[in-house]
Amino acid sequence: MRISTRIWIAIVVSAVATAIAVGVITNHYIEEAILPVALIHLQSESQRMLDRLGADVLAVRGDVLAGRSATAVQMLMHAAEAKDADSFAVWAQRVERSFGTQLSAKTSYLQIRVINAEDGREIIALERLSQNNKLRIVPDSELRDVSGRDYYTQTIALNDGEVYVSDITPNREHGTESQESLPTVRVSAPIFSETGTKLGIFIINVDMRPYMEQLRSSRSADARFYMLNGAGEYILHPEGISAAAGGNSTFSTDFPVFDTVNREEGVHVKTFSRGSSERLAAAMVTARLASGPLVSIIETLPIETVMAPARDARKTAFIVGGIAAVFGTFLAYWVGRSMSQSMDQLTKSLTSFHAQKPVAPPINAVGEIGVAARAFAETAMEIREKSAELRERVEELHRTENELRSQIERVGHFGAALEHAHEAIFTMRLDGTITAWNRAAERLFGYSAPEMIGRNVSRIVPEERNSELRHLATRLSEGDTVNVVETVRLAKNGSTILVSQTVAPVKTDQGEIIGAAIVMRSVAEERNAEAVRLALDATPDAMIMADSRGRIVLVNAETERLFGYRSNELIGETIEMLVPTRFRFRHREMRGEYDKSPHMRHMSELAPLPALRKDGTEFSAEISLHPIAMHNGKYVLSVVRDVTERLESQRAIQRYTEELRRSNADLEQFAYIASHDLQEPLRMIASYTELLSERYSGRLDETADKYIHFAVDGAKRMKRLINALLEYSRVDKQSLRLEPTDTKEVVNTVVTVLDTLIKEKKAVVHYDGLPKINVDRNLVELLFQNLLNNAIKFHSELPPRIKVTGEPNGDMCMLAVEDNGIGIDEKYADRVFQMFQRLHPRDAYEGNGIGLSVARRIVERHGGRIWFKSRPLIGTTFYFTLPLNKDN
Repeated sequence: MRISTRIWIAIVVSAVATAIAVGVITNHYIEEAILPVALIHLQSESQRMLDRLGADVLAVRGDVLAGRSATAVQMLMHAAEAKDADSFAVWAQRVERSFGTQLSAKTSYLQIRVINAEDGREIIALERLSQNNKLRIVPDSELRDVSGRDYYTQTIALNDGEVYVSDITPNREHGTESQESLPTVRVSAPIFSETGTKLGIFIINVDMRPYMEQLRSSRSADARFYMLNGAGEYILHPEGISAAAGGNSTFSTDFPVFDTVNREEGVHVKTFSRGSSERLAAAMVTARLASGPLVSIIETLPIETVMAPARDARKTAFIVGGIAAVFGTFLAYWVGRSMSQSMDQLTKSLTSFHAQKPVAPPINAVGEIGVAARAFAETAMEIREKSAELRERVEELHRTENELRSQIERVGHFGAALEHAHEAIFTMRLDGTITAWNRAAERLFGYSAPEMIGRNVSRIVPEERNSELRHLATRLSEGDTVNVVETVRLAKNGSTILVSQTVAPVKTDQGEIIGAAIVMRSVAEERNAEAVRLALDATPDAMIMADSRGRIVLVNAETERLFGYRSNELIGETIEMLVPTRFRFRHREMRGEYDKSPHMRHMSELAPLPALRKDGTEFSAEISLHPIAMHNGKYVLSVVRDVTERLESQRAIQRYTEELRRSNADLEQFAYIASHDLQEPLRMIASYTELLSERYSGRLDETADKYIHFAVDGAKRMKRLINALLEYSRVDKQSLRLEPTDTKEVVNTVVTVLDTLIKEKKAVVHYDGLPKINVDRNLVELLFQNLLNNAIKFHSELPPRIKVTGEPNGDMCMLAVEDNGIGIDEKYADRVFQMFQRLHPRDAYEGNGIGLSVARRIVERHGGRIWFKSRPLIGTTFYFTLPLNKDN
């Protein structure tokens, strides 16, 4: 074979071999570098998804604790325990409205229920129907006994403050037969009374489908997600959300590489083959939901997808190799035509290409050998540069992997510290876009992290403070740190917050400023702490705080004045030093019993106790107890009030009350006897004078007829006067029976009673839009009857026009009766409400002068007041206040 042919063959083979070698080396290093980084990213994504699920369940846990402690739920359970049907219906309606609002706001909530502890039956249940997403109050006929359910038995065994979180299982609670079984988490907590008795449980069923749909759509099309519950059963599969929890799972068959770590908390990353052709990378994250059941998330990606970046590198390497082979073939054709002394050197250079010290090609040779040598040298240099570049890339990927691991660890620690910080902390980019938002910021501004991350910081800056943002951006671009500055910010509810803020630039390792970190705290809270101290010292009651051992840690100024000690004489001493010696042993026993079950005790719950001053004198004291849980332990705040004078006053008042009660009883007896004894002779006088009038009217002279008329009229007026007195006494005598009352119905009843008078006087009464009140209906009907009767009776030449109005005014309702009558001179403001006071002659307007006295007494018995405004010949408006019904 000719040497030129051998050279041609050698060059071609060398170029091809070099291309193959470069491709193999490149593929090896790229796969070795990219795969670990991809696995780390895979496990971080799965961990993030599970953390988000845990955060959502924690939020539900908070709603359960808040719900079971809500006043309406507590009152409902007390009404159920007392079997008070009326109270139960009222509180049930309020609880249903509250539950309905919560279900409307949180679309992932399927059911909210309250279950009785006594028999395990549902008391109230609201649910969301999956067919049309409508809310439904479960009828009483569908409320069930759930005492045999796991969630009931496990929840009812919990202590106060503990919450039960179920495994993710199907929801088959209520609804129509066509309703599908939904993957559900049940979160529940026991409901306790103030005495620590278990009244029932509060439970929320959460639909997990939204989270699973978000999980399935959160990555590329090649990613596959699986979710398993605590029993190792699929509840999410690439083929769909499983509703058949409790069936056989194929987890061990699908993922044999995770079989040994199943049900172990933590993160596990593996690569494995499924079948003969499918290679997969998989990350499995297992954790407990809100300290409850185990949940696992598995994410898989084809190795082919993971290694996609390597394809471009391999393609480049093979293109370079192909070019080298073609170019070598071309050179070989021309080199073969002549022989050269540089051939050997070129051969040695070719054969030593992979050696540590390769022989340099004869690039200075002339002719074809020189051209080939220089071409080979350029190709070899390009290959070495590519190889060096690949090695640097691999090393960089290794460094990136290590940095990612350390950053993940640092971010985890920093994130935990950030979330539990007392100050509001958030970060933003230079354009003002918020990138992090901790829990203290949520509490300060009212915005949750999802509401703020990705939004501009101007959302919490008042419009008149926008210039601050521009100044802040300038300072940050210069690398300055803006130390504590007081400014004003906006909360979610629109209120302004006075804050002190510190702003520092966030830089990369290369010193480039990429954003800012802001720390804020409420100035009002700092000032409130001082204000609280001043308020404590200004409080008229003595306040003493003691720790769990009964040692005093805080007293206010009134304590020093009341007991005669200075604060430094009390701090560190036991509370028993303020108790007389004969009671100290019993006081320690009572304090020990209270520590076992601390709860708020008001002054009205405890009888006055003897207390001991520094000078040895004793006084009677009322004490209220308030347990306080702080970060460094449990404390009890005692509020002490000297009631010695009050007890003496109460005893005196009690004596006076007994004497007054006996006197009133005697007066009532006298009034009854007097009215009865007066009625009998009055009826006789009236009867005989009427007989005289009927028999002798017109038969005697005019003077006699007048005298007889006067006698009859006097007897009738005396009878009306006695009846009015009895009516006035009955207003005070009968006990009030307060009940929710529709004012419009009361006025309508009175208008019906006065129908004859209204038609006779052609009066018109308007009374629409009146609120509900909480009154004694019979007395209020008498009140409106007197006021409307006066409005019709004292009319002008025009037909009476009367308008009854009412509107809420705090806890009271202010009502008004307006007429167009003759009016009242306001100088008689006090006189018109007195008994038997008349402003007009009897022959002008009939009446006994007691109606407005009765009206005022009825209003005052309800805790209200009555007054009037009037313009003579224009009209009068009587105003009065009555208790408002809370349902308004």
